[in-house]
Amino acid sequence: MNKNTLFLLAALFISFFLVFMPAYDELDRLRSACIRLEKKIRELALSAAALSAFGINNPETWLYKNESEILDLIRPL
Repeated sequence: MNKNTLFLLAALFISFFLVFMPAYDELDRLRSACIRLEKKIRELALSAAALSAFGINNPETWLYKNESEILDLIRPL
């Protein structure tokens, strides 16, 4: 391999990281937001089931009151 080939390979390697690392960070942020959203949905579903078990006939109104929390989790997506 001559110098030009090595220089070209080094440039490709560096450009790969400059292009794809920000995309990877964005995907990681998106994955974290999805995990938080999934946890919140499970928590709200369990809460709705618990409310029904305690005789609250309309758990949807309780979920509606927590809509802003859900929207705060979805907004970064």
